[in-house]
Amino acid sequence: MTQSALIAVALCFCGGAVWVRRKTWRIRWDRALTMSVLFQGLGFALCAPIQSRYLGHALFALTGIAHLSDLFGHVLFICSICLVIYACACRLVPDAELEDVLHKIELPGSIAGATMLAAITLSHNLSRKSVPDFLDVPFDFWLRVYWLTYGVMVIYLLCFLIRLLWALRQDPRSRLTSDLFIIASGLGLLAFAALLTRVINPGLVAPFWVWAFWTPASMAGGLAAFAAAWSWWGRTRPFAQETATKFN
Repeated sequence: MTQSALIAVALCFCGGAVWVRRKTWRIRWDRALTMSVLFQGLGFALCAPIQSRYLGHALFALTGIAHLSDLFGHVLFICSICLVIYACACRLVPDAELEDVLHKIELPGSIAGATMLAAITLSHNLSRKSVPDFLDVPFDFWLRVYWLTYGVMVIYLLCFLIRLLWALRQDPRSRLTSDLFIIASGLGLLAFAALLTRVINPGLVAPFWVWAFWTPASMAGGLAAFAAAWSWWGRTRPFAQETATKFN
């Protein structure tokens, strides 16, 4: 129940942020940030244990692979972080050098996605119906490969993102938004450090697993969505006030 409540709160923040940023689709880096929030919300929805009774069950009937929807959710989380990196890089890096920066996240991301797909397909523990929460499925060799690949990839991307955000915050206009994203990234690092700890030594974090992973992960998602919404609202507020003054 606690886990579902945390996911629901994160989904509410993501939905609110997408609504606030609904007019950003024509602006390159703002569109990327809005898509990041959208992908993050979809990722939380696909990884929620409650959906295993519906979408997860349907996908298992079609493919014979349990928790395939969780794979889609995890890929969306990776794409979400990559989109924030793209949004930051568009502000910091000249267009001629942008492709080189993006290559540093696209190649590892592609390899990680392919490895995760192979691992979830080869795992014997997912060839039959299992518990609703993917994280509660007992580890076999391939599931350890899956979680290690996913955890290492997310930590790599978050560290990459923090480097860009640290440079972006030197601009006073972007400092608050950058700081919020840095805090969210730090919470994400904490959550995925707990995930890797559980894969390597399951008994170490088992007694407080929900609080060790889902709490910082949900807080990170909610805070990132809030930062994205705040960024757009802060930039458009003067124009809204000017328009309101003219009509009054």
